[in-house]
Amino acid sequence: MAGRWVDGVLAGTITAAGVVAGALVFADRDFGSTAGPIAGCLATGLATTALVAAYVIVRRRTVSQWHVLVPLVGTFLVPVGVAAGGPFHDGRAVAVCWGMAAFVAHLAIEYARGRHGKPRLGAALVVVLAVASAWLVGRVGQVTWQTEDLRAVGVPLVVVDVPGFTPYLAGAGTASVEVVLAERPHPDESSGRRITVTIYRGPASPPCGSSAPTMIDDAVGEVGPRTVRFCVAEPAHVVVARAEPVYRQGNSAAEFWSIEPLLPSMTLRPVTAEDLARLGDVTPWETD
Repeated sequence: MAGRWVDGVLAGTITAAGVVAGALVFADRDFGSTAGPIAGCLATGLATTALVAAYVIVRRRTVSQWHVLVPLVGTFLVPVGVAAGGPFHDGRAVAVCWGMAAFVAHLAIEYARGRHGKPRLGAALVVVLAVASAWLVGRVGQVTWQTEDLRAVGVPLVVVDVPGFTPYLAGAGTASVEVVLAERPHPDESSGRRITVTIYRGPASPPCGSSAPTMIDDAVGEVGPRTVRFCVAEPAHVVVARAEPVYRQGNSAAEFWSIEPLLPSMTLRPVTAEDLARLGDVTPWETD
């Protein structure tokens, strides 16, 4: 009986080590931009599966072959589960939670071996709960991890208060934070007017003469200026508010509008990273 649990612990340690290694390396990577992280996760998972399979072969007289399924299934389940938890990840939390889930799965296999009925059902239920718990930690941690990302940029966290508009999206880039405002009746991207506020590190170009907001000459045809610039702690940080084109349903042509009439009522208001993290997510557009 003791040997059974030793086999479960050793197989679980191998798989958990593979999960931890993959999580620490790939959890914070952008899976949508390149195939590298996906290939890395597959390579790590298959290598871990090969190690567990080798252990099972060496100990084939006493070890259940079902142990090989844990890292094999985990190769696909863990990346999907992490992605399903949300776009923000913490490598250490992913490593601990999903590593423990894999370890529990190996112990459950040893517990269920040779048993029937309720013991097997209970072992399966424990594995499901372990996987669900790992996913839940990722889901609950979204606000905390996005808050950390927003703070890490190192720019003043502010929004531009504009009557009739409300913040509904926010996101952190490498060197900027972006907040999207929308007219209250239309908080989506397919209708209503939107203003994109970008906070980035200066210096400003052209240099700011004062902290007062200034219009940027980017008029389109008969439509007046569409961008307002604020200087915050010049020359360190700049806030730009830009009126986004409106695309109506059934009409592919962009409708431009001027932000200039709103200038007298626009003010800067400090916000916390937690406030921005509770909004929807947006990825800032940044040039290299």
